Amino acid sequence: MSYNVEVKAIKKRIVPELTDEFAKELGQYESLADLESRIREHMASRKRRSVEGETKDRLFAALTERYAFAVPESLVQAQIDTRLERGLRALAAQGMQTSRCASWILPACARPSGTAPWPK
Repeated sequence: MSYNVEVKAIKKRIVPELTDEFAKELGQYESLADLESRIREHMASRKRRSVEGETKDRLFAALTERYAFAVPESLVQAQIDTRLERGLRALAAQGMQTSRCASWILPACARPSGTAPWPK
């Protein structure tokens, strides 16, 4: 068994030199040290938020495992309303008519009688 291979191109990746000029071209950085500092700050901030989120998740999991309680219907309904409104706004931002979207979504999520109407 044999194969014929035709090389059409050989490419070499050119990595720019890390200089103050390069940092200035990227944005509002005074120097390469400033760019590195801001990147480090951003990465530390993301890590901190990630750890905080994981800690909250573990705390809520432990609390809900240990203490069983009924969630008030009003809280559930408020969450449904918020998520539907956010979804309708996202669809409207994409150019869809919200009245058309609402006609598809809202009947599937009928509100209990005696509650406030859906947001427009």
